[in-house]
Amino acid sequence: MADKTFVDGAALVASDVNTYLGHTGGTWNTWTPVVTQTAAVSITVNEATYHRSGRLITVTASVTASSTGTGGTDVIITLPVATKSGYVTLVSVLGAGRIFDQSAGLAYPAYAVFASASTIKLVSTAGTGTLGTAVFTAALATSDTISLNLAYEAAAG
Repeated sequence: MADKTFVDGAALVASDVNTYLGHTGGTWNTWTPVVTQTAAVSITVNEATYHRSGRLITVTASVTASSTGTGGTDVIITLPVATKSGYVTLVSVLGAGRIFDQSAGLAYPAYAVFASASTIKLVSTAGTGTLGTAVFTAALATSDTISLNLAYEAAAG
């Protein structure tokens, strides 16, 4: 069933209530994330979906680089829905991610933290610093993949 908005005068039926009470209502929406590592990195979207339940945004994404980034710099990814005002802080962990370096055959796990109200950056799980300066110092390259699973509170609306 597609997301519904109640409209004055509309009929609310038992199946609608049962669907939402069973947490099966609503749709997953697609979006195209933008990935930067100093400059934009061209990507192929393998999956990029999000679900909105009130102000809760749940995100899952997997993208493959089809161009290169700049080594030693942060990997920044846009969010599908902006976060609530004042929520942006680097100590707010939204979820987990990883970069898979295809040429080296290595996976780099990371926390996803806010970079701005509409972007995240990946921070090393191995200590301090971001992936661009601590663990993943290489440039994103063709065939490298980034995977994300996030949850955060959106701006009202």
